[in-house]
Amino acid sequence: MAEPFANSDDVEAVWGELTVAETVTVDAWLLTASNNLRLIGRKRGIDIDAFIRGDEILEQAAKDAVVESVRRRLSNPRAIRQRSTNQGAGPFSNTSSETVDSSAASGLLYFTEGELMWLPLPRKGRFRTIHAKSGYYK
Repeated sequence: MAEPFANSDDVEAVWGELTVAETVTVDAWLLTASNNLRLIGRKRGIDIDAFIRGDEILEQAAKDAVVESVRRRLSNPRAIRQRSTNQGAGPFSNTSSETVDSSAASGLLYFTEGELMWLPLPRKGRFRTIHAKSGYYK
């Protein structure tokens, strides 16, 4: 089984201290995000593990992308679309609401284009179609 590109210590560096339960969850998310990155690479015709091996900058870019994906998920672990709070009672109550970004509310581990800018784009087709008319035209 392939190893994740990052570990829970990397997430703690950008998020803060994690509880034991959060660490277990984050470790699972890190593996999922890493495998999602590998699948994106496969779709682009790249073996991510081989592509980044030995290149510190690319290894760091893969780690950063995975950590950011997990950090987004940590910011909204229950995939809530909207939050409302009401404090106080009577005429002195304070009500506030917040709409969460729909991408974060999806509850998915995803990557932004900026996080994947280090990956080569998919190869374009190598063959072209040539249209030719045959025959004599006046």
